[in-house]
Amino acid sequence: MKEYFKGFFTATCLVTSFFLFFAAQNDQFGDIKVHSISVVNNDGKETIWLGSGENGNGFLETFNAKGLKTSNLGSNMDNNGSLSLFNSKQNPSSYLSDYLITYNSKQKQTTYLGNTKNGGGYLTTFNSDGIETVSLGVDDLDDSGHLKTFNNEGKKTTFLGSNKNDNGHFMTYNKAEKRTSFLGSSKIGTGYLATYNEKELITGFFGTGPNKEGIVGLHDDESNLGWSATGKKND
Repeated sequence: MKEYFKGFFTATCLVTSFFLFFAAQNDQFGDIKVHSISVVNNDGKETIWLGSGENGNGFLETFNAKGLKTSNLGSNMDNNGSLSLFNSKQNPSSYLSDYLITYNSKQKQTTYLGNTKNGGGYLTTFNSDGIETVSLGVDDLDDSGHLKTFNNEGKKTTFLGSNKNDNGHFMTYNKAEKRTSFLGSSKIGTGYLATYNEKELITGFFGTGPNKEGIVGLHDDESNLGWSATGKKND
């Protein structure tokens, strides 16, 4: 990608130098109005094109020695500035506007960096097949930070963030996206660990009791308490 940026900015400098050169030759340079400017190499292949796109916005494109497009700078459909880079086969490699997207050699999206619907920051990564693997950012529901991971089928496997009570918690899920464990804080702010079976029914609990003592509980497959113990000292 570094080479694409280098080539793009070189082209931009050449176009700028073109205007500065003619301005230096004429003290009364005035205004230049053209529909487009095209630069070709020694083989007659176009390497730079500067003009207006179909929507009337300004547009700058660069091409490699084979005449294949390597970059374009202009405006997107929302009239925001945009920069697109392409690989040697003229396939998209990255896109930058009010967000950034990158692609692999199979034209599958690999990253997204931008904003959520409510304006929070967001980063997402995808595997080689374009399936989401990690998301890091602001949760739109409660405006808190979170980290999610997904398996190679796009199923959620973990969640790290804040709950509705603004307490931190960590959850794991099986391949069917059923919750298997919870580590975090209760409504009253005490820590606990809970495990669940494939029906998402609680099977084990380790945490703090109502009297601030440690408690342990084991449940059957229907979440009925079968055994428990407390750390409260007997007098």
